[in-house]
Amino acid sequence: MTPATWRWALVVSAVVVVALLLIPASEVQLGSRIGNRSGSSGPAAPGTRGAGSLRPFVGDSTLSFVETGLPNGTWWSVTLIPVPRNGSGPWFSNSTTSTVSFSVASGTYTYLLHNVTAGSTQYVPNNASNISVVVAGANVNVAVSFSSVALYPLLITESGLASGTYWELQVRDASSFAWANGQSTSTTISVQVPAGTYVCAVSSSPAYGVYYSVSPQNASLVIPAVSTLNVTFALETTYIVSFNETGLPAGLDWSAGLTWWDGGSGGGGPAGAVFNIPRPNGTYAYGITGPSGWRVEGVAPSGFITVDGASVTESVTFVPGSTYSLTVAEKGLPAGKGWSIEIAGQNASSSGVGITLRNLTPGRYPFAVPSLGAGEGVTVKDGTTVLGATGTIDLTHSRKISLTFTYRTPVTFTETGLSSGTWSISVKGQKVTEPWDQPITFDLANGTYAYRIGTEVGFKHVSSPARVVVPATLVVAVTFAPKR
Repeated sequence: MTPATWRWALVVSAVVVVALLLIPASEVQLGSRIGNRSGSSGPAAPGTRGAGSLRPFVGDSTLSFVETGLPNGTWWSVTLIPVPRNGSGPWFSNSTTSTVSFSVASGTYTYLLHNVTAGSTQYVPNNASNISVVVAGANVNVAVSFSSVALYPLLITESGLASGTYWELQVRDASSFAWANGQSTSTTISVQVPAGTYVCAVSSSPAYGVYYSVSPQNASLVIPAVSTLNVTFALETTYIVSFNETGLPAGLDWSAGLTWWDGGSGGGGPAGAVFNIPRPNGTYAYGITGPSGWRVEGVAPSGFITVDGASVTESVTFVPGSTYSLTVAEKGLPAGKGWSIEIAGQNASSSGVGITLRNLTPGRYPFAVPSLGAGEGVTVKDGTTVLGATGTIDLTHSRKISLTFTYRTPVTFTETGLSSGTWSISVKGQKVTEPWDQPITFDLANGTYAYRIGTEVGFKHVSSPARVVVPATLVVAVTFAPKR
């Protein structure tokens, strides 16, 4: 079975919105389809940010989640978020019994379930998460169930790092979903993942200005055929990128920063400050900003700097002049899903609908919108002009650009009744064939889809829905029976 087998399952009459969830603390975390918020008793999953309280305010009704499928005494959790958010939540609750409960006021809420690990078995929710629940002055029970998935060990051993150096890894499937994360200051990390094909991404940034290359950086693995992986780190030589400032009166602050596509660094400080940023060889986007009413002169306010075996110095002069703002608006993502844009020397991120950058000098600003994962796309518009996911914005006045994300939902077809051979499903002209005991998964944008079930010799399909409605339908069950 492949990881696609255990994607979120169907809940009828559901409205899908995104919430965030709590996961138990451990050195090695197994993934969930959507991560938790930090600020709770568990660590945050990769790519998420924010904080929430442990309980909502006391209300007039009890909203209970009742599970089946977990072994007795297993720790599990639910995250609840009000709709609209209005600055409240998310709220977390957990239990080792079959029930997790919240005391809530009347209103609409969404919830998120998380994968649960017990020993060498992972339990995944059969319910779709991110579902709306309406409370209208009475207690509400939501039935949830879990199914077990076998886990297999993977041992990763490193060489090349100084003793006690921190390093980390992430094991991702083809959709960029992280099934396991590991961190260590020893030479080994052990994780457990279901059977399937993965990429193991390894990195180490133990201290500011210290960089290591690693080989292989993104190793392809087939589990359980592969159970061990060896990686080698090499310390990279760094050089100093300096930004020197003149022109600002005492008491005013300015900042300069470098970004690359997996993060950024820089500094902010008073007039006359010098920012020194260590970097290995490479090309980096930079950005310089000052106080309102002061423009950058003598160097472009944003652009690219190349480090090639030597340190680099940029002299920055500020002069009085108008500055502008750039607002980046997001559309298309479920509420609360994080996104970011790298622009003006910073990695600006949000889980809301907009970001505003202020005090920008007129000029050209390179930008990049990092991918949210396989099957998800973004259209950047400057007014009516369509830009790519990377490009340049000419800032001649305060303006707004929009990011419209095409958010695709995995829809999994499962079959019963076959005992050998293959089977196939076609959606919008795309045909996928799998062995009889494997599911078939399509990543589909929101909408209604017809599909075709392939003809299998000696069998006929006897039941399946006529249409797939995304995002309401996440699992489609197809049943075959012998022809008579």
